[in-house]
Amino acid sequence: MKRLSLYLFLLLFTLQAPSWADDIRDVQIEGISIGDSLLDFFNKKEIKDGMQDWYKNKKYTTALFNKKLETYDKLYVSFLTDDKQYKVKSVSASIEYRSNIEECYEKAKTIYLEIKEALPELKDYGKYVYKHNDDPEGTVTDYALLNDKEDEVFIGCYDYSKSYESTDHLRVGVRLIEFVNFLIDDAY
Repeated sequence: MKRLSLYLFLLLFTLQAPSWADDIRDVQIEGISIGDSLLDFFNKKEIKDGMQDWYKNKKYTTALFNKKLETYDKLYVSFLTDDKQYKVKSVSASIEYRSNIEECYEKAKTIYLEIKEALPELKDYGKYVYKHNDDPEGTVTDYALLNDKEDEVFIGCYDYSKSYESTDHLRVGVRLIEFVNFLIDDAY
């Protein structure tokens, strides 16, 4: 089965037929899909060096990479902490928009529409805007598409306030419902 590569959306998106991706598990970001072993892309030292201590509950770990990337500025890959094969449960990536959030909004909408067309079987939850949890003056503009299991493809622009110490960015990703539930119920 051919794989749909999200990084192509940012370079030159030219899907010839929606049949390229039959499931969100076929979607790739920097060549990585849900269910892949992170060891196929990075060695153990690189993975360990990228591990972040973000979650109070240690069931999952997210590794952050900013080297060996073709399209994005940062790559985030999450897996069960005890899994020695580092099987991917969530993969996302970001591109910084230091001074032009409007460009981010345009890119996010374009990616959303192209994914929606390429994966018409996904439930479309459309666009929603909400306050950022850590930056009450900042906003997140998200698009979400879910499969029948509620695994999701998401595209979002993070517009931080001037006082918040982070850079506006576009984030594109795929994550399993089990990881989404962890983030909502247990991570923090």
